Amino acid sequence: MKYASKIIMTAFVLMLCLLTAGCSKRSTANTAESYYLYEDVFKAAGFNKRIQVMHMAADGETFETPEELIAASKTSEVKEVVAWLKGENKCESYNLSGDDSTKVGNVVYTYRYNSAGLRIARVGGGLYLEYLYEDGKIKKINRYDGEKKTADSSPVMVTEFKYDADGTNTVISITDIKNPSKNYEMHLTYDEKGKLVRLDYDSPEGSSSGYTVLTYNKKGLVTSSAIFTADDRLSVFTEYTYE
Repeated sequence: MKYASKIIMTAFVLMLCLLTAGCSKRSTANTAESYYLYEDVFKAAGFNKRIQVMHMAADGETFETPEELIAASKTSEVKEVVAWLKGENKCESYNLSGDDSTKVGNVVYTYRYNSAGLRIARVGGGLYLEYLYEDGKIKKINRYDGEKKTADSSPVMVTEFKYDADGTNTVISITDIKNPSKNYEMHLTYDEKGKLVRLDYDSPEGSSSGYTVLTYNKKGLVTSSAIFTADDRLSVFTEYTYE
């Protein structure tokens, strides 16, 4: 559960995505860009809001099916909303509590784009994320503490997208500058339509720490993500809807 929590936090801070999906601005090769640019993806599909309900197993508990996990976590669901603010390149992120009418922990993020329409920065929540591209494909995301980047700023976390000879994004490496023991890699699997359907999490030494499986709707937007332990036990199941 400790590792699953790290995956979740990484996905929602960097995205991901963590996390996500459908087709991005690529033209041919498979890529996980939209795992980390999911706000732009659902906006391009005609939606302004994504609602996710996360069902988490208690410490020490794992399940074989989403139905088992959902039934066991009814009292500990986490509902999170990410919504574009009308007329602005800003998103508000918050949790819902009680009867879903109370916002908790709301944060507003500002997005910046270059002349080609590619996202180059996300600012908010005490962080500055910088997006770097190569040949039109995302290459790296640098995370900085604080909401300003200066000439003297150094990233505290680096997410690097690695591609094979065909231009397919096969690996995403996460480097935690302050805590190298937390470094890991995600090895990516796509379906026949080019959608990212599985991410396997490995330490730099090659030991497996579990994996995530994604499902999609007809518009290519993620409808669920399931995080499994290395021995195939379900520990986190998240459902996504769009408005």
